[in-house]
Amino acid sequence: MKNVVRLEEFWNNFVRIFPDTVEVQGAIVACFLPIPVTLFNHVTNVNTTEGRAEAFLKAIVDHFSSTGLPFVCFRVSPSTPPSFVSLLERHGFEKEKEQSIMVLDGEPLGNGINLRVTVKETNDIDAFDRLVVKGFEMPSEWKEAFDKLVAPFKGKDVKHYLAYLDDRPVGTVSLFSTSKVGCILNVSTLKEYRRNGVGTALTAHAISESLKAGNNLHTLQTDRGGEAEKLYRKIGFKSDYTVSFFVKNLEYTHDFFESFFGWLDKTLPQTQTQEIAGCDLLFEFPNEMCGARVVQISVRHQPKPRIERASTLLGQGFLIKKSFL
Repeated sequence: MKNVVRLEEFWNNFVRIFPDTVEVQGAIVACFLPIPVTLFNHVTNVNTTEGRAEAFLKAIVDHFSSTGLPFVCFRVSPSTPPSFVSLLERHGFEKEKEQSIMVLDGEPLGNGINLRVTVKETNDIDAFDRLVVKGFEMPSEWKEAFDKLVAPFKGKDVKHYLAYLDDRPVGTVSLFSTSKVGCILNVSTLKEYRRNGVGTALTAHAISESLKAGNNLHTLQTDRGGEAEKLYRKIGFKSDYTVSFFVKNLEYTHDFFESFFGWLDKTLPQTQTQEIAGCDLLFEFPNEMCGARVVQISVRHQPKPRIERASTLLGQGFLIKKSFL
């Protein structure tokens, strides 16, 4: 864990660039409702005292509630006070997932590079974003939201690259450099082109570009124990430390669900809705980033929005407890 301080400072500065990020009592709070996943909606840089922890937690919960997000999430790192983690658990927060913060101190290993894969820098952000959304198997409607998410990074030291296989763009990677740290992001491959060495070629290229930029530490983060982590280890990365995401669902009023369903109807076109027995809407988003999820809600042809059964929200797996009949 020799790089914890340096990499956590890097992450905090990175999250500050997200749209709608604010600071609450020194903590950095990212809330981006259009893409309701923990990566873009969490609290980091928590450094509160035990005496102020309860009030701080309430302030955070109030902030998340005000944004319309259906959950509160804390990113817990080795820098997070252990007493605060205990407080989260007492208040019903559960560890949803862990991610490995990986680093590469030297040159990448050259094994396993598919010479048919070429990687080129691109300035066509619209095409890049579209391929990222497709590569991570996000709902296509999230593309506009992803555009807004990356827009604040324009003018920063960020480069985007596309991988080509047989002259077709099939993968993406980004490199964000600051303070001699190169962070590798958005490593994605179209589903039908996986297991062709595309991810390896993209990551190796990003490392090479990071070295050219003068960075002396190269990092990325991925789900702990996943296939991607195994791939990065083969390239030469090692896990420096682990972060955990502690999540708690929020209880909302009927007014919230009316607002949420209104937003949902605008976000998702009619072509993605269908009537089924006992429920008016069924959305299924198999998602590389978030995992396969199904959303079942009843909102049309009813005097009031209602939850037909415990439903899973938009790609993230947060169960709604209440029903409105």
